[in-house]
Amino acid sequence: MKATAIMLVLFVGFAVTEPVRGAHLNPGLKAVADSSTDIAVAEVLDSKPRRAIEGARDTAQLKVIRTLKGPLQPGDEIGVYYHLLWVDAEKGDLEKPKFEKGKRYTVFLVKSGGYTLTDQWLAVCPEHPHLDGDVTHALNEVGDLWSDYWRRQHKGPLVSRLRIEILPDAKVRRTKKELTLSVKIVNHSAREITTRLAHEWHGGEWPSTDLYASATHVQAKQAKPLVPIFLKGEQQGEAKLTRIAPGKSVTVELRMDWPGTGSVKAAPLLSPSESESNIRVLMVFDTGRNAREYAASAVKYVRIVDE
Repeated sequence: MKATAIMLVLFVGFAVTEPVRGAHLNPGLKAVADSSTDIAVAEVLDSKPRRAIEGARDTAQLKVIRTLKGPLQPGDEIGVYYHLLWVDAEKGDLEKPKFEKGKRYTVFLVKSGGYTLTDQWLAVCPEHPHLDGDVTHALNEVGDLWSDYWRRQHKGPLVSRLRIEILPDAKVRRTKKELTLSVKIVNHSAREITTRLAHEWHGGEWPSTDLYASATHVQAKQAKPLVPIFLKGEQQGEAKLTRIAPGKSVTVELRMDWPGTGSVKAAPLLSPSESESNIRVLMVFDTGRNAREYAASAVKYVRIVDE
């Protein structure tokens, strides 16, 4: 109970104080955001809690206004099952309703058949002008998964508050020559971004690239660190500049079993024997501001399939 109360204070704090740009990550918000399959700002179309043993039950009807995580699209209408608890069962007092018809909330959801709240206490927040950026910041932060050594190669980029969606495919394609993974990068922000994505190469030092990936076997207890990953197909020379305009996307093909160069070997991210893995991809980019930024995908379960 004490730990829950501490997390609640940490999470609620950002909603009642003016957030400082570049401030430290809110751990309560990150925990709930990472645990959610979907995060959206939604308008309540209907909510009618009915009495139950635990207090009350409801399936609120919501209309998505904008998405912060997951595949929901603006205009989608969904039902979200949740319950209310007794404040005083003997007096018949319920906790305050989580939803009010006509109002907008940021909701943190888990989809398993239908939608439910990620957490009983922390998953419903009134819409706030700074909350979108705070959620994105929390989702992009990867902590020690990305080492200081690799961060320094990019002069210490900042965790981005822009929604740059990185979507690995669910299938790693295996041919006689290689393992490849398709990744879609979508710029949901209002700013053009630029990034340098290098192709694999066989000689000399590793090419410089803005793309990193982590691949961990599904049975492993600890995630492997993020390391440079390269576009499939050998191509010598400096990485080409890739521009992604607001609202646009690009799809890239990544070499998942690249062995490194003749001078500097690499441990392949995936081997053919690792049929099921959890993947995470990180990209460094420029927005025209002074500092570089980075965004990361959610953890994605993938499996190897033969082409």
